[in-house]
Amino acid sequence: MNWLSSSRFNDLLTSLTGPANHPKAVFAYGFRPFFWLIPWVLTVNVFLWVAFWTGWWPVSFPSSPLNWHIYELLFGITSGMMAAFIMTAVPEFFEGTPPVNGRTLFGLVALWLAGRLAFWGIDVIGVYGVAIIHLAFLPYVLWLVGKPILTDPLKRQWGLALAYGLIVFCQALFFAAEAEWIPLSGFTVLQASVGAFMILVLVAVRRIATQSINEWFEQEHIDDRFLARPPAYNLAIFSLSVATLTELLFPGNSAQAWLNLAVMAALFNTLNDFFRTDTFILKFPTVWPMMTLLTLLAAGYGLMGWDALQTNVQMSAHFRHFLTMGALGLAYFIVLMVVSHIHTGRPLTRLGWLKMGVVLITVATLIRGLLIPAFPEMQNGLYVLAGLLWTGAFIGYWWRYHTWLTHPRADGLLG
Repeated sequence: MNWLSSSRFNDLLTSLTGPANHPKAVFAYGFRPFFWLIPWVLTVNVFLWVAFWTGWWPVSFPSSPLNWHIYELLFGITSGMMAAFIMTAVPEFFEGTPPVNGRTLFGLVALWLAGRLAFWGIDVIGVYGVAIIHLAFLPYVLWLVGKPILTDPLKRQWGLALAYGLIVFCQALFFAAEAEWIPLSGFTVLQASVGAFMILVLVAVRRIATQSINEWFEQEHIDDRFLARPPAYNLAIFSLSVATLTELLFPGNSAQAWLNLAVMAALFNTLNDFFRTDTFILKFPTVWPMMTLLTLLAAGYGLMGWDALQTNVQMSAHFRHFLTMGALGLAYFIVLMVVSHIHTGRPLTRLGWLKMGVVLITVATLIRGLLIPAFPEMQNGLYVLAGLLWTGAFIGYWWRYHTWLTHPRADGLLG
């Protein structure tokens, strides 16, 4: 008898996920198991890398450790957030679409965790082994949820699907570069991939801002509507795309500095939306975190543009952490907080940890992006401090919200 199809295995799956027609709460909706796991996976990864960079934990990689450090914190962790976000968003965007849950969701979580373990075993299974596991994950997620997006006659979420497709393409391109199938370095691909992730962040922020602020208006019985204007975000995405492609195809080009500064200006322009409603919305708890995210993103590109104009300064690698630790880290955190409230049937109130988490992530970003290059003799201690502050935001989230993720919705609805 095939053990995988045996009744014993089915019983084990049922005990973990619940019956097919009524899954356990933690496997009832796409965000739940990923949000429960991601804070711990993030924390373990950050401190494994801190141990590696400070010489406390020697690990062998087949090529530049810096490449793999960037890759795992970009593609590895973010793929789990991306899966959770789109599996939660699609049933919300397209009424009547069944959520991914139960055993299918359990299988996705297992595949994602296998990818995290495979990464740290890369010296044993090799680049190809890691590539097979990693490149299977996001395409499978898109296959599960992509039909309503692609068949929508209004094409309302095509931008989201294209952003996800771009990330998958960049991931495949990285492995092709590492396997020496293409005449690009893995590092060059990763630099371009950061730009692709920033595009995804902008796509997500526009949707989160519109949904969360209008949800708050309804909660407070305020007769007003908020819209994150597509033209402002489209201009920022266009500027980002040009700057990213230039960095990929023409590294070292003298125009790069001015393109980065143009991205900065376009990103600051998106902040105007928060001042365009009749209601003063800056007091709403998710507004200033999103403004902080956009400000860090703009500052990162502005600093990289300034760096490219200097002849005696080479700090763009440090400034890029404004994009990764700062903007991407805040995007993770805001999504965790907002989705955990809305999709467990709770109002967008009692968001005290959102404020604290934003402060922790922002301070960690400033330490990593500015203090470490300014005080290299203190870098080991500053690495540890930045890691503690950054991961502290996510561990605090888990401590506050983990029971919400493993229990049914507070409003009695399914999901």
